[in-house]
Amino acid sequence: MIKVSLNDIVNSIDTFQVIMQQSFKGSLAFKIARLARELNKEMETFNEQRRKIVNEYSLKDENGEVKFDENGNIQITPDRIQEFNTEFTNLLNTEVEINADKLPMDNIDDFEVSPQQMLNIEMFFEE
Repeated sequence: MIKVSLNDIVNSIDTFQVIMQQSFKGSLAFKIARLARELNKEMETFNEQRRKIVNEYSLKDENGEVKFDENGNIQITPDRIQEFNTEFTNLLNTEVEINADKLPMDNIDDFEVSPQQMLNIEMFFEE
């Protein structure tokens, strides 16, 4: 089991999508696939909760749809921005347990990722 915050998962999911396109030998490929599958499950749950929070705090148009500004950002009800930020931050800080093993540190050279991508996934490696 791996204990991480939802923020860690949000920050790592793009890197795992890159990694999933790379080739690895048997057991490492299995461990990566299992970890990625579990992270995707948590992302689905996170996205559902995020949609609920956005729906609760956003401005709505005449059809009841979420309003966006000219830059494509969701418009939050002005007098509820602090509440929105608090609730969304609490969601990101939620710790979850991933039903997968950490990746072996001795395989770290098998990954073709940038230093920034490695920072995003370092918590998923054994120490």
